[in-house]
Amino acid sequence: MSFDSTRYRSLFRSDAIGWPMRVFAELDSTNSWCKAADADADAHGTVCLAEHQTAGRGQYHRPWVS
Repeated sequence: MSFDSTRYRSLFRSDAIGWPMRVFAELDSTNSWCKAADADADAHGTVCLAEHQTAGRGQYHRPWVS
């Protein structure tokens, strides 16, 4: 089942977090993307979602498989 970003946005109830919402089919790591976006002064509260990560990592840099 594919991620439905339109449905997710309709269920998201926050005015401060999640806007803008960036949705990708595939990224190396959402964490890396967010850090780069922050360096580029993307809006505070941005949420980044990916259906698949090729080099994701979790807490303490543990591998994250999606």
